[in-house]
Amino acid sequence: MSLVWDAIKSNSCDKPFDIDFVLTNKCNCRCKQCDIWNYYLNHPEMIEKELGLDEIEKIFSSYREFKVIGITGGEPYLRDDLSSIIDIIVSTQPKIKKLFITSNGILTKRIVKTVKEILKNDMNCELNQLISLDGPKEIHNKIRGMDIYDYTTETLRELHPLTMKYSNFKIGTISVYGPFNYIQFDKVLDEIEFWHKELNGLSPGMCLWHQGTLYKNEEWDITDTYLYALPKYLPRIRKLLKSTGSVLGSGRSMWFDLIDYWTEKRHKQVIPCKAGRVRYVLYPYGEVHPCFIYNRPIGNLREYDYDFKRIFDDPKRRQIREEIKNEKCPICFVGCEYIPFMMANPHRALFKWMAKRLRLV
Repeated sequence: MSLVWDAIKSNSCDKPFDIDFVLTNKCNCRCKQCDIWNYYLNHPEMIEKELGLDEIEKIFSSYREFKVIGITGGEPYLRDDLSSIIDIIVSTQPKIKKLFITSNGILTKRIVKTVKEILKNDMNCELNQLISLDGPKEIHNKIRGMDIYDYTTETLRELHPLTMKYSNFKIGTISVYGPFNYIQFDKVLDEIEFWHKELNGLSPGMCLWHQGTLYKNEEWDITDTYLYALPKYLPRIRKLLKSTGSVLGSGRSMWFDLIDYWTEKRHKQVIPCKAGRVRYVLYPYGEVHPCFIYNRPIGNLREYDYDFKRIFDDPKRRQIREEIKNEKCPICFVGCEYIPFMMANPHRALFKWMAKRLRLV
C-alpha cells in the first residue's frame, strides 16, 4: 500500500514517482510485435548517440524522488555497462522501492552474471527481472523471429536459484496478447501456467499489444480483430495473475478486469491518464516522453543541462498534459502505464472495478 500512497502524493504534487528508462534500441531479436530491432539497421549512426554513464549519472542525480524504475529497450543486456547503470540509479534514488529489468532472455550467461553483480551491491530495493515469453516453443520462436525458446527458458531456470538466495530478487514472465498469437492464446496460457508451477515464486505478467513510439510500429496496418477474441481468455488470465498472491499480481488482475471498458469505448480513457505527471519515459538519446505510445517528446535532457526538474517545469510539458487530459492523445490501455495511474486514482479505479465486477456477477 505504500506505493499507492506514493502514487497519490505524486499525483497531488505533480511530481513523478515512476519512470521507464529505454536504455538502448539495440535488440538481438527479430520480433513481429515491434520494429525496434530494425532501427539500427537503418540508422547505424545513432548507436553512438545513446546516453553515456556520465550523462546518466547527471540525469538521475537531478531528481531523487523516483520510487519505481523500469529498465527496458531494445535489449538492456546488450549494454556492457548495465550493472554500472543500475549502480548509478540505485545510489542516486534513496527512496526507490522497485526496479524492473525487462529482457528477451537470450543472453543467459551475461544476464545471470550481471544480475549477480547487481545483487551483490546490497540494493536498497526489490529487483524484478522480467523475461519475455510469448507461448510454447513454436509460438514463441515464430513471434520472436528466431529460434530462442531454449535460451529464454534456460535463463528462467538459471535465475530461479537466486530468488532463494536474495530475498529482494524476483523473477517473472511477460507475455503479450495480440494479433500474432490471439488464435492460440490458450496454448500461451498453458505455457505460462507450466512455468508458474515449475518455478515456485515466478510471477506471470500479461500485456496487450499496442502501436506506439517505443515499438516503432506506429505505421503498421493491423486490424483490431484480436481484441474481439480477448473476452474468452479473460477468466483464465485473471485467475493466473491472482494465483501469485502478490500485490503486483492483484494489480495486473484488476487491470484486466477493467479492460472491457477500453475495448467498448476506445476513444475514452477508462480512468484519467496521468502520463507526464506521475510517470514518464526516458529514451536512449535523452528525450523525455509522457509515455510509450504518444509521440510527443517533451524535451531532450541534453538541452536542459541533464536536469529532470527543468523538464517537469517546462511549459511544453504542461501543454502535453492538457492534450492528454483532454483525450487528444491515442487512447491506449498499456498495463505499464495504466497500473500506476490506477494507483494514483485509487478511488476512481476501485469504483470502476466494483462496477465491472457487479456486471460480471
